[in-house]
Amino acid sequence: MTLELLLQGGLGNQLFQGLAALNIAKLTDQELVINCHWYRRQPESRHEVNGFRVYELENHPLFSGYRLSYKSRKLVRKAYDLKLPSLHKELRLVSDYSNDPSIFSQIHPRFVSGYFQTKQLLDATNINLTDILNLGVYAKIFPTYMQEIQETESIGIHLRLGDYLQDNNFKLISSNYVQIALYEAFKDLSKTTKLYVFSDSIDLIYDFFPQIKNLDHILVDPVLFTGMETIHLMAQCQKLILSHSTFSWWAGVLATEKGNTVYAPLNEGRTVSSGNFGPELAISTWIGISNRPDEIGGVVGNGKPKSHH
Repeated sequence: MTLELLLQGGLGNQLFQGLAALNIAKLTDQELVINCHWYRRQPESRHEVNGFRVYELENHPLFSGYRLSYKSRKLVRKAYDLKLPSLHKELRLVSDYSNDPSIFSQIHPRFVSGYFQTKQLLDATNINLTDILNLGVYAKIFPTYMQEIQETESIGIHLRLGDYLQDNNFKLISSNYVQIALYEAFKDLSKTTKLYVFSDSIDLIYDFFPQIKNLDHILVDPVLFTGMETIHLMAQCQKLILSHSTFSWWAGVLATEKGNTVYAPLNEGRTVSSGNFGPELAISTWIGISNRPDEIGGVVGNGKPKSHH
């Protein structure tokens, strides 16, 4: 029997979905097939590095050995949007709404379709973070950038713009969030601190937040590196400011493992709210800053409000 993962989204999403599928295939003792049809059918008008998302796990040691499929699965995709247990059971579909190992023996799953965005997945798969974010091969220029960031008093910031600017379903981080995060990150460092700016749309940075021009900074060109390389570079920064995206999240988790400081969009209760990571993704050591564009936010440490001057 085969279990088919209907993959979609960028690298951050691909990692969550791939780990979920690996875990389900192991629990059900099935051969995993990765369906990449989504990457062939998506529109190319999205403002991203090559105009569209690509399948980025093909060279990853955890996923490279699995067979790929490009068959259309419209019925299963549509079913994912319907929170109907009966339909999921009929199609033998495991999704965000039906990811319950206790029912696997009843439905004998054939398809996996969802986002599975939860930090609990790391524990469920029992795969360490180093293996999950394995670089494999890397660009010749990568070690030079890596060493430079490691040897510099560095702050990294990830500004996810591109598709977030063009799709109302996504929530940009606000200029208030960026301003407060940069203030907090810089305030106890020296004047020689260098800011590394990571973005999918490096040409839009100054339009989005012009104040960056006044800081000693480097715009890291996304064309130079793969997504996984960028995650590793971000994680090397002594302090890292995240966007509200799963790509940012993976870099934040890796930075935390390295003992670096992470600032993340989290509201005061660390509860679910638009533009902020909810409790399913919040890491306890992250310094939370509420992503509220309509008011001046405050710093939130471990769920407790702190004063900001």
